Amino acid sequence: QNYFRTDAQNTIPTGIIVSLKLPRGALKPVRVANVDSGSFQLLTISYDDNKKPGFIVDGQHRVLGMNEFDPNLRVNVVGPLNADDMEIAFQFLVINNKATKVSTDHIRALALDYKRDELDGRLRNVRLNLDQRIGTLGFADHDEASPFRGLVDWPSNRSPRKVVKPAAIEAAIADIQRRKVREFNDEDTVLTYFFTVWDAVRTSWPNAWEPKTRSRLLSKVGIVCMSGYITDALVSAYDWGDLDISDPDAVRVRVKQLLVNQEEQFWVVGWTSTSLDTRAGRDIVLESLSLVARNKRADLPWFEGIDLVDVNQLDEFAEPA
Repeated sequence: QNYFRTDAQNTIPTGIIVSLKLPRGALKPVRVANVDSGSFQLLTISYDDNKKPGFIVDGQHRVLGMNEFDPNLRVNVVGPLNADDMEIAFQFLVINNKATKVSTDHIRALALDYKRDELDGRLRNVRLNLDQRIGTLGFADHDEASPFRGLVDWPSNRSPRKVVKPAAIEAAIADIQRRKVREFNDEDTVLTYFFTVWDAVRTSWPNAWEPKTRSRLLSKVGIVCMSGYITDALVSAYDWGDLDISDPDAVRVRVKQLLVNQEEQFWVVGWTSTSLDTRAGRDIVLESLSLVARNKRADLPWFEGIDLVDVNQLDEFAEPA
């Protein structure tokens, strides 16, 4: 949907794959003027809501996005006719397992005449880039959907709000993809997931998002650990069939539910240790997040039993959450 909204020139030239079950007589030969060889047939499809004529084998997300943008958009269709289930399963697996990304360097072989800056602009709007060195970090800093927009600590960013280290975003996304969820193999999907998770955190915890609070939420440890904690919970729901992890709206709802049993002040109050950007340190933070959730579910003070929290700074948080 966003792909169409960003630029009126954007189209989807590739076809979707639709398996069609045709009754006898659905195809009829037709004559085409000035065509001396080959043949054409007219396909007529009649259906009702109780009996669909087929289903989409590949391209469901494209069709959903197009329908949300404009239900009258046209799309090319490749339609296997009356294929059996074995053939459909085979084609689905070939399409989704045999695709290999082509290096952007191959565009040079096309000998095209284009202006690099104009092409870069259009590509950036749809989360693509010829310069692979920029990748997700560039999108995190520039994409309108990114909650980290303008916060990434680039040399060119002279804003006092440049508090997010590039390594934090790289590490968090690598940790998300480590879980081997098939949907996260697609770079755009994992980026949308990452932005959705953190936008939900940002809107839920505005105080912890402000650099002036000295919040650790936007530190490398904070971004990696909070991403990991939330993703562990969401992937568990995905594994149980309770969540479509590629659906931003569903992801946002789940994150909001998880944050009910987390505590914004955890990231602002003093900690007893500062050297936590290690495997052992991240384990301490993740364990603390789990204890916060258990304490809040049990109606206990959120900080109870959490050694990482500096109890000398807890006067204002002493009442049970």
